[in-house]
Formats: sequence, C-alpha cells, structure tokens
Amino acid sequence: MSRRRIAIVSSCAPPKAGQPVTGGGLRTLQLLETVRATGHVPSLLVERPADPKGFAREELAARLAKLRPSAVILEQWGLGAALGDFDKPVVIDLHGSLLLENVYRRGDIDLALDAGAKLAALARADLLLVPSSAQLSWFASWATLAGLDPRELPLRLLPLALPGTPTKRKAKKPALRLVYGGARWPWIDSSVGLMTAAGVAAANPDTTLDVFLYEPPRHGLGFDEELGTWDEVEADLAGMADQGITLHRDTGHARFTKFLRTEATVALDVWAPNPERLLAATTRSVESLHAGLPVITVPEASWAPALTASGAGWAPEPDGLADLLASLAENGADIAKASRAATKLAAGRHSLEGAGGALSDWLASPAKAVRSTPLLDQLTAIERDHNARAVAALEADHRSLIDQQVDAHQVEIEGLKAKGAADIEALTATHGATVERITDAHRLENASILTDAQRRTREQLEHWQGELDRLRTSLEGELKAQAERHAQELAAALDRQHAERTDERGEAKADRESERDRHRAELQALAERHDQERAAHLAELEARDARHQAAITAAAKDHKQEMEAAAARRDAEAARLLEERKAEVAVRATEHKRQMEAAAANRDAETAKLLEERKAEVAVMATEHKRQMEAAAANRDAETAKLLEERKAEVAVMA
Repeated sequence: MSRRRIAIVSSCAPPKAGQPVTGGGLRTLQLLETVRATGHVPSLLVERPADPKGFAREELAARLAKLRPSAVILEQWGLGAALGDFDKPVVIDLHGSLLLENVYRRGDIDLALDAGAKLAALARADLLLVPSSAQLSWFASWATLAGLDPRELPLRLLPLALPGTPTKRKAKKPALRLVYGGARWPWIDSSVGLMTAAGVAAANPDTTLDVFLYEPPRHGLGFDEELGTWDEVEADLAGMADQGITLHRDTGHARFTKFLRTEATVALDVWAPNPERLLAATTRSVESLHAGLPVITVPEASWAPALTASGAGWAPEPDGLADLLASLAENGADIAKASRAATKLAAGRHSLEGAGGALSDWLASPAKAVRSTPLLDQLTAIERDHNARAVAALEADHRSLIDQQVDAHQVEIEGLKAKGAADIEALTATHGATVERITDAHRLENASILTDAQRRTREQLEHWQGELDRLRTSLEGELKAQAERHAQELAAALDRQHAERTDERGEAKADRESERDRHRAELQALAERHDQERAAHLAELEARDARHQAAITAAAKDHKQEMEAAAARRDAEAARLLEERKAEVAVRATEHKRQMEAAAANRDAETAKLLEERKAEVAVMATEHKRQMEAAAANRDAETAKLLEERKAEVAVMA
C-alpha cells in the first residue's frame, strides 16, 4: 500500500496540556490517529481561534494547494465552503448535527443559510462518516438532497474511539463515585439527572458526585448564545459542597482523564431528550468507557443499546435513576462487573482498529463518489423557471396596467393644466379690468381735487387782490385827503400872510423878508413832512403787499402739498388695491397649483397602490408556489424515506 499525505482540517484542536477539550477535538484526535494507524501521513490543520497558530478560513484553499494532499478529511461540514478549487477526494466527518447545534446556539429557526451551506458542502463529499447508527438516516436524507446517488450513498459508520489501551479496574466492590463532564452547551439540559444524583450522594456518606464543566468554545461566532439551565444547576450544586458534591470549572483535559481513571467509578451521561441529543454520540461517554467506567445514560441515547446489551452501563427511565444509584451505592460488585464490560467495549468496537475500518478501506483507494446536480438545486431551478415565467406574465400585465394608468393620468394632467391656464387667464383679465377701473377712478378723483384746488387758489388770489386794491384805494384816498388838507392849510397860510402883508405894509421891509423866509421854511417843512408821510404810507402799502404775496405763496405751497399728499394717498390706495389683487391672484394660483399637485399625488398614490397590490399578488403567488414546491419536496422525502426503509427491509431479508 502506497503512503499518501492526508490533510485533516478541523475547527477544534486535539487535547492540549492544561486545556479542556471539546468533543470535536477528541474526534479530530481519532481521525488523526486512525490515518496514522493505516500507515498514511496525516497533516493536521486547525482553524483559528481554536489554535492561535492555525489557519484563517480564507487561507485554507492556499494551505491545501501548498500541502498538496492526496485527500482531505473535514471535521464537520462547516469548512466545506472554504475548500475553494480543491479537486482531490474529500471526506466529511459528521460528528453531530451542526445544523441543530446552530439552531440552539442562535435561538432561532432560520435554517436557510446553514441548510444551503450544508448541502453545498455535502455535494463535494466523496465519503461521509458518522459516529452512530442513529445518524445514518438523518444524514442519508441530506446526502440525497445534495445530489449523491441514493442507491450507493458513500455514507459509513466510524464509531467513536480513542488511542491507547483501555483501563482495567481492579477493585471488586468500589464505592459509588459519580462523575459528569462536558461543556455547558445550551441544548443539553442535565439539571434533573444531576440534581437526582446530588440527592443520592447527599443521602449516602460513601457516595460522591464530581461535576466537570467548562465554557463552550465560540469558534468566532458573532452572537451571544443562551446557556440553558446551566446557571441554575451550578448555583444549586455550589451550595452542596459539604454533602459530597464537588463542582470543577474549566479543568484541563489531562487532569480530567486522570480523575476518570483513578477516582471516579461510574460516569453520568444524562439529559432531557431533544432532537440534537437523540442524534448525538457523546465523546465523554467513550472517554469514560476507555477509563473503565460504566456509563449511566437515558433510554433515548444512541449509546443506550450498546451499553445495556454489553452490560457496560444502564439506561433507566428518569424516575428510576434514583433507585439505580441507590442500588449501586449498596452493591459495589455491580459497579465492578459493569466496569469490566466497559473496558471490553472500549477495547473492541471503540478502539482505533475496531472503529476505523471504513476510513481505512477508503484511504486504501480514495475515489470520487457518483453524484448529480443536488436535488434542491434542481427543484430550485424548476421553481426559479416557473417563478420567472409567472413574474414575467405579471410584469407584462403590470406594465400594461401602468401604461394605461399613466396615459389616463397624463390626459387628466393635461386637462388640469388647460383648466389652470384658463383660470389664470380669467383671473388676469379680471385683475386688469379691476386695475383699469381703479386707475380711472383715481384719475377722476385727482382731476376733481386739482380743479377744486385751482378754484380755491383763484378765490384766494381774487380775495387778496381785492384786499390789496382796497388798501391801495384807501391809502390813495388818505394821501389825497392829506394833500388837500395841506393845500388848504397852505392857501390859508398864504391868505394870512397876504392879509398880514396888506395890514402891515408899513412894517419894515426887513421884517417882511424875514417873515417870508419863515413861511417858506414852514412850507418846506410841511412839504417834507408830507413827503415823509407819503413815503411811509407807500412803505406800509408795500409791506402789506409783500405780506399778502407771502401769504398767497404759503397758501399756494400748502395747497400744493395737500394736493401731493392727496395724490400720494390715492397712489398708495391704488398700490394697496393692486397688491391685494395680486395677492388674491397669487392665492388663487397657489390653490390651483396645490389642487393640481394634490390630484397628481392622488394619481401617483393610486398608481403606487396598484403597483403594491400587484407586487403583493406576485408575492402571494410566489409563496403559494414555494409552499407547493416544499410540499412536493416533503412528499419526495417521504417517498425516499419509504423506499430507503423498504430497501433496508430487503437487505435485512437478504441478510
């Protein structure tokens, strides 16, 4: 047999000094040692963060290309998508239902992503390995859906096994020292069984219970998982330390296995049944068997038939667990007998040689499996084609409906536009007529005000002119009267002088001349005084005339200001009325635009509503089609399962 390089790829690291180990890590160790035992050369690749020096998922294809193995063994299907273009034979070890585990870890039932990735990974497999018979039917269905030939499914058993020689116990009547170990997985509920065992240990001084728990590895998962009942279990057990119950946290694997070999006498693998547990083959149980410990489990466990048939353990009903433990506490010989059966079972079916036959045979001649297009891809293609035709028809109907609605909407919009233009034209005409009417009224009112102002100005001018004429006539009369009085006074004076001259002829000529000069001076003085009075009257008349002119000018100015103010008021009133009309036109135009936009929005909303209704109809039809396809797929699965059972029956009959 030629030696081949076989790559073993896992997300879980084998046991490391001082560290706990997962079931996946123990299964990886089994694969590694089985390949080595067959004489081939194993190369282990562990993903980060399980191994800080391991590979990142996106690096796996490059690592394999560099390593150039003859075949690759994947521990779980989750790494299948990272193989890239790897074209050599592929083995996938399905240690447990990763899909169910993820459902419990996430807390939801969104299976689409995992199911698609799982089928894609299984479609690449040339050999599928499972650790227990309970998993054969489960993974056979998935393998068939992935396109592997259901007549010759490359699905084989690789029971759990550990390297090395199983421990042989020498004690003939050992005391009952119970041990439970494992991660705090959210899908495992061991609360009832552990509390029952704790009660028995507390009631029997020679009985103890040691519980080893550690935190589940996260494997880089991006969500916070629930921990089920483990917080309550730990809280309850922590309060019973003085009653023979010991709680161990995150104990290293070597220390745990040493405790199994040297101190424990019976192992507990008890839990409430659920879909994941019914398929699981627990690595803690094979570790216990390898350490010479009989195992107590539940009737539904995949281990139960082998344990009870071989005498290597018990599978009581939940209400019988306390009685079984009490009986074992009293009968150490029963424990010793079961221990010997456990060692025998571990040394046979669960040794590397006893368990590894299927993998060894395949590694001797790795071959590609017969496969076709995965059934799900075929159904999806059929459904996609049907949906495409249905959607195309619906889209054609929808486009026709939309075109009709768009045409109707366009006609309505054009009508609204025409109506709006007519309304605006009517409003503009009304506005122009109103402005013209207001302008004409303003012109008439201004003309009336101007005529009235001119009339009042003329009346005031005539009044002041009459007053001026009256004053001038009065002054001229006064001047004339004064001149007449002066003339009379002068004539009287001349007469007196003449009389005096006539009566006094005898006076001296010098006296007459002197008197004449005096009279002449008096006349001169009277003339000058008359001129001064006349000048004064004329000055007063001119002053009165100037005052009258100033008054007339002021009145004309005031009248002009009144006219300008009145004109400004009329202009402001006209402008106000014009602005009011403009505002009214703007309001009406805005309201008309709003009505047009509202009408357009209503049409758009109706169009969108019709579109959504059509989309909803398409979605309903698509959903109904999907339901029908799923029902058809379920029927096909049922028929496949029925045919498989019939085939098994035929094989059983033939055997």
